[in-house]
Amino acid sequence: MSGFTPTVKFQTDFDGDHLTFILKRLKVKHQAKIMSATSKNKLPEETTEQKIDSWRDLMDVGREILPECIVSMEGLTISGSGITDINIILEEAYFLPLVDLVLAELMRSSRVQDVDVKNLNGPQEDTLKE
Repeated sequence: MSGFTPTVKFQTDFDGDHLTFILKRLKVKHQAKIMSATSKNKLPEETTEQKIDSWRDLMDVGREILPECIVSMEGLTISGSGITDINIILEEAYFLPLVDLVLAELMRSSRVQDVDVKNLNGPQEDTLKE
């Protein structure tokens, strides 16, 4: 039986708040965009400008795909008020490290885990019975 679920729960702490996200796993089109953004300008000795461009590209992709992937967000407070509108974290530069964390979790949770890879290989010899 597959361990796949269409959504995952992600919890993290940011600036004194404990946030809980419900995230839809990445689609192939999303993963391709993230991989493209992270592979640009990858040279052994990247210049500062190239690093900034790569990060900007990744954040642009994040702002594009996260509205489709974030089902809900709870726990963020601004001036004592609870914020559930994800556009706040996508538009304010202050929250870029949080956007980076969410993107990293989406990448991690959307790929096949080691235990699932074992299942792809079929039954092991010692589990076969004649």
